[in-house]
Amino acid sequence: MTEAKDSEEAVPLEMAPDEILPAEESAEVPAEAAASPQPANDLADWKVFRLAVAALGIVIVAFGAFSLFAGVKGLPDAISESNATLESNYRFFAALLVGVGAAFVAIAIKFNWANVLIFVCATIFLGGLARVLSWAISGLPNFLMILLMIVELVIPPVIAVWYLWINRTQKLRESYRGMNTVPKQ
Repeated sequence: MTEAKDSEEAVPLEMAPDEILPAEESAEVPAEAAASPQPANDLADWKVFRLAVAALGIVIVAFGAFSLFAGVKGLPDAISESNATLESNYRFFAALLVGVGAAFVAIAIKFNWANVLIFVCATIFLGGLARVLSWAISGLPNFLMILLMIVELVIPPVIAVWYLWINRTQKLRESYRGMNTVPKQ
């Protein structure tokens, strides 16, 4: 089943196994049957996607929590003397990173919030662009920061495009089922 959003994006809800249509149907499908249950492959697309989003969220929470507790000294090439202002600012942004990771996990669990996913991905991508700006202004950072920058510039757009692709293919499948006929093979 799908739930229509204000942004016209269909997001699957959990279904009982007896609600799923079998793969082989007769030549004609009644209109109410075509609009209700989804085949198992529609749900499989979403389950893999939700698992990937949750895994990404857990990794972000873990890195943010490490940064929150370790502070600036947890960074490679860390400065030896402590600066209270720098520590305060760094730990604040580490806590925000924990929140962004938690948002990914929450989106994966309560999937009818998926319309927020694009915003959260854009936030991570913007952080990657900030790292590029820092590199341009301050010089070459540590290898770990370069790796994080690449991840922040690649993974969020991939997640966003994957989400939009699954959403679009689901809509195409639903419109195909809505034609009330199955093509002859």
